[in-house]
Amino acid sequence: MNGLQEGSDLESAIRFTRHNFDNLQSMIRLADAKAAGILTVWILILGSSIQMGHQIFNKFIVCQWTMWNTILTLIMVLLFVMLIVLAIIIFYKVIFPKKASHYKQSKTDRDLMYFEHILNHETQESYRQAIWNMNPSLELRNLCDQVYELSDIVNQKMTGLQSSCKWLLFSVITWVALAAFYIFIY
Repeated sequence: MNGLQEGSDLESAIRFTRHNFDNLQSMIRLADAKAAGILTVWILILGSSIQMGHQIFNKFIVCQWTMWNTILTLIMVLLFVMLIVLAIIIFYKVIFPKKASHYKQSKTDRDLMYFEHILNHETQESYRQAIWNMNPSLELRNLCDQVYELSDIVNQKMTGLQSSCKWLLFSVITWVALAAFYIFIY
């Protein structure tokens, strides 16, 4: 495989990398939107469960329950609380802003695209001058660095989303069981 040459090969590589960069940013926005949707469902489940839990608890205090009813109720309540805490942790992992983790040491004349590297320049003029001195090969390097970082961020977010979808399903099943129990005791 030949290295990239100045001209059309390099321009083609830059165009491909920019396209990849844009796709990864779209995937990050999609993951954040899905996480927000999942959180909304969790909040709805939590809101409806609070009322059911309150009424089950009141029934628990007023009536003489068997040991099995008490144990079943406590297990469902504890499981549900655990699921809500887990949901918050997973949501935090998906939505929380990520920072670059693959840079060993940045240089102001080489690393020009990542926001932390931009702020390594003392002034706007210093940064502008570094951009003016950039050649297409350095542009491609910066784009490739960012694509690599974005790929890691997308991977973290998608892994968190997959996990949150599984736990959301488990939460819905638990909520249905709690609702069935609520209907049964009333």
